[in-house]
Amino acid sequence: MAYPRIVLDYRHFVDEPSVIVFKKNGVVYALDCFSRKIIASGTDASTVMQCALDQSEPWSLVVVRPGEYVFSTPVTIDNRTVVAAGRPVITGKGFKVTGAGRLIGFVLRNIEGNAIEVMGGNIVIADNVIEYPTQDGIYIDGDKGAENLYVGNVIQSAERYAINLERSGTADLGGHSFRNNNIGNLSETIRTDAGARFHGPRRSGCYISWMLNSIDGIKDGPAMIIDGVTPVFIVGFNWITTAKNNIAIIDVKDCDGLTIKDAVLLGPSGCTGIIWRGENDSAFIDGIATRGISRLFALDTGAVLYNKTVGVVHHVDVPNASNIGAIPHIDGVAVSTFAGATPAGYMEIRVGTSSYKIPLYPLS
Repeated sequence: MAYPRIVLDYRHFVDEPSVIVFKKNGVVYALDCFSRKIIASGTDASTVMQCALDQSEPWSLVVVRPGEYVFSTPVTIDNRTVVAAGRPVITGKGFKVTGAGRLIGFVLRNIEGNAIEVMGGNIVIADNVIEYPTQDGIYIDGDKGAENLYVGNVIQSAERYAINLERSGTADLGGHSFRNNNIGNLSETIRTDAGARFHGPRRSGCYISWMLNSIDGIKDGPAMIIDGVTPVFIVGFNWITTAKNNIAIIDVKDCDGLTIKDAVLLGPSGCTGIIWRGENDSAFIDGIATRGISRLFALDTGAVLYNKTVGVVHHVDVPNASNIGAIPHIDGVAVSTFAGATPAGYMEIRVGTSSYKIPLYPLS
């Protein structure tokens, strides 16, 4: 039996880009990998990059070589995968990622406005470093689509929110999964309002999965704001902290279906771990360790919370730090602290509605 002759070219291999964007002697070029011809060039990096994307096939791969690229306008990624090779740096404007777009491996620094805008579904934002945007690190239009993944991004000192999901409707559009993202606020002059914000009218159906992320030392606000969007699952080990005093680390309003399991909440002594505002229903809290804060839960004036279930909580508030350490056990579970003067203070363990205060003394 004779078979037809099939000729393959390198476009049939998944690791071969359709277009390569590179910079040489101050000029940005877009090279078509099949024809080996330059399809766009110029000093305006955003124009060349957009041309490269528009002339590539849907679902194709565009690779950007190392260098610094100044965008005069945001570049839109639609149905393409854009991968950075060697950490190219984007300044000026950022990216808009629409349906099924993928953005991987860039450094976005000093971006005017939002560094990355997500406006669609089946999107992946991965392994990007975002530093000092004048608005949000990642802005998500929650009405434009869902089933998106955000993984391995580092967002430093956004002037508004590191991650901001905004909804105007209540229809359930699907989920957004956040994994292994690191949010910080090292700058003293750029003071982030909140690490992550999920906002919309009450019962905005939008499944939020928040796992293995860290929010460290937000300067001017809470670590997280959850307002209207539901359900929200904060699970796995999450490090959630604020550096601002007399606020809540997690600020919750009009949220039905909040789960917080296995997280560390840290803040100054005047902070509250979680505050509820408005009308909330069905909260499950378990496996929480806290340090330094004055109380774990609080209700704002007029706020209500129905169906709250509280599991194991380690609430540690030991003043006068020193080298004193203690490791008490409750029901075979070890919990520890290294703080306090003699006497060291106490460790408070909350299990359900019961509270246990254990004195801490030097191990010697």
